[in-house]
Amino acid sequence: MKNPNCIKWFLPLVISVLFVGSVCADDADSLKLLVSQTDDERVKVDLYIQLVHSHMYDDFEMARTYADTAYHLAREINYPFGEARSIYYQARNLAIANYFNEALDTLPEAIDMLKKISGKEKELAQCYILAGWTYKKLSKHHTALMYYDKGYKLYENLEDDRIKATLMLNIGSVHHGLGDIETAGRYYEETIVVNEKLNNVSGLVYCYNGLGYIHEVRKEYEEALADYSKAGELAGEDPVFIRIKSTVLHNMAVTNMKMGDLDKALEYMKETREIDINIGDELGLAYVDMTTARIRFMQSKKVASTSILRKVHETAIKFEDKQLQKQSAEYLSEMYAELGMYKEAFEQHKLAGILKDSISSKDVQLKVKSLESKRQFELEQKKEEMAQQELIFQNSLAYESKIKRILLGGLGILMLLAFVLYKAYWTTLSIKKQLLVKNQNLKEAEEVLEQKNTDLKKYIELNVELEQFAGIASHDLKAPLKTIGGFMGILKRRFYNAAEDNYKSYFDMVERSAKSLNLLVDDLLQFSKANSQALSIERLLLKDVVNEVKENLDFSISQSKGQIKLENCNKQLYADRIKIKQVLQNLISNALKFRDTERNPIIEVRSWEDESHIFVSVKDNGIGISEEHFDKVFEKFSRIKTEQEFEGTGLGLSICAKYVKKHEGDIWIERNEGHGVAFTFSISKSLCEAQEVSRPMIAAQKACA
Repeated sequence: MKNPNCIKWFLPLVISVLFVGSVCADDADSLKLLVSQTDDERVKVDLYIQLVHSHMYDDFEMARTYADTAYHLAREINYPFGEARSIYYQARNLAIANYFNEALDTLPEAIDMLKKISGKEKELAQCYILAGWTYKKLSKHHTALMYYDKGYKLYENLEDDRIKATLMLNIGSVHHGLGDIETAGRYYEETIVVNEKLNNVSGLVYCYNGLGYIHEVRKEYEEALADYSKAGELAGEDPVFIRIKSTVLHNMAVTNMKMGDLDKALEYMKETREIDINIGDELGLAYVDMTTARIRFMQSKKVASTSILRKVHETAIKFEDKQLQKQSAEYLSEMYAELGMYKEAFEQHKLAGILKDSISSKDVQLKVKSLESKRQFELEQKKEEMAQQELIFQNSLAYESKIKRILLGGLGILMLLAFVLYKAYWTTLSIKKQLLVKNQNLKEAEEVLEQKNTDLKKYIELNVELEQFAGIASHDLKAPLKTIGGFMGILKRRFYNAAEDNYKSYFDMVERSAKSLNLLVDDLLQFSKANSQALSIERLLLKDVVNEVKENLDFSISQSKGQIKLENCNKQLYADRIKIKQVLQNLISNALKFRDTERNPIIEVRSWEDESHIFVSVKDNGIGISEEHFDKVFEKFSRIKTEQEFEGTGLGLSICAKYVKKHEGDIWIERNEGHGVAFTFSISKSLCEAQEVSRPMIAAQKACA
């Protein structure tokens, strides 16, 4: 599936550089000639596999035919390695053609066969990497990382820097898919250094395209265009890079659109469309047409753009691409509204909302399945370790038994050897007893682990049910609110200016009420998820987080003529960026909201630390809070000021308290000497250790670099 937020970034990603050397399509006739001339059946199998590789990027059915031929011939001549490789290439051909589930159903047979053939670690690693790539395409990112980890461990022993660089690139793309663009960016930059040393053009093309998208997300459009241009220049006109070339041109078009250069954007979209037509990428062509229609409507608001988007929506339904369905519905709603076709606009708006809720529900299910896959992988690793320990134990017993027989054989010759044998016997017996006890302990530990895993599964299922209930409740509550808000927006745009003053107040009152109810539903949903959401710990610079909050609140700050001062905010801390950012944004926005009308708000953000915690204080000069209410403000739905005076639901500080508690800290209020109050919260330094443990893949990647 394509991700409309990334445009076409993930479609062609990196699979062609993961494996053995490619065979050009021009050489296909030569390979066929070699097949007809050779009498060695094993050589024929290998040549058929090369023919699969030469056709899998432009002729799916031809590649499948050659893979089937190689497989049946390998079985006929009892050639297990050729059989395993033909299965692998069949799976790879399916994955490139976007048949991801079929590819994953095919791969296990090849993996099982290669495990039984000695000296085929490289080919086994290729299977793991293909599985990782395919799971990544299905957005099962944790499972993808686990398979990449298996492949990486095998390649560590093979000392293949080119494949390691490709793995680093793929791991970066997984973090990209998880939304962690900072980590993804570090992987791309480090992979560029390795690929430049190797003069690996393929790896450089994908890395620069990835970096370009990261700059685009950060709204660094000039830097994004520079990286996309590098990727395009490296790709050139080589047919091997035709799919990534299409992606790069599409990304350049979108970036120019965001910069306002619509003519330039259309030029790039035209080139992209020609490529997608030539390679027969129907889904990719739908994304191109959607973006082109969007640009042309921005230029002239032509009705023809809506007909193109309807065709795009039909293609999205054909390929079951809900993201494309949602995006096309949103654009249609916007265009219909601009054209005054409000009924059609409302229908498309409602459809986009339903698709968005469906995608959110699917994301929750994918997260649960990913956690289950992670747990299963850990259990398999544990079993493998125990099997290795058992093998070592059996080898040890066999060795000790051999020594005992030798000593017993020389008992009649040397009495001294008899004494040594006696001692060795009792030593061996003692070791055996100790090992038996340890095995019993391991068995008991395994039973305890199994019980804990069962409890964990029940806990996960319960949390999923609660989150699904919260999502469903939110949807059921927000659906009528969206309808009210949508109709009110349409009615207000059409009749507000012509209405009498008393009727205008009715319009405003309904709009405020819908907004207030919508805010309450959002806060309730956020509050319900506050305990279940796991922390994503990373190293942060407090100053950067505060600056992000300042950017988010820029309008409120300028409107209130407020100032935000930073003191000693250059500290590094380990925390969940999103949750700490939300805590700071809530406290600062409250300080701006509850300001004194007689003076401009001045907000001071200060930090300090002791041996176990880092403390952050947000001090204001606002209207303040009575000390008798200090303990109540963190309670749910606590409203010290009335709703008529200030907007809000009374859940903001309660959510802050929950997030701080998850960081093993505390939050409290103190009265200022002059005006206002100071909110202070703490973050445990022990989260640093948890963060180091939770990211082994980064350490492995740095060791490789």
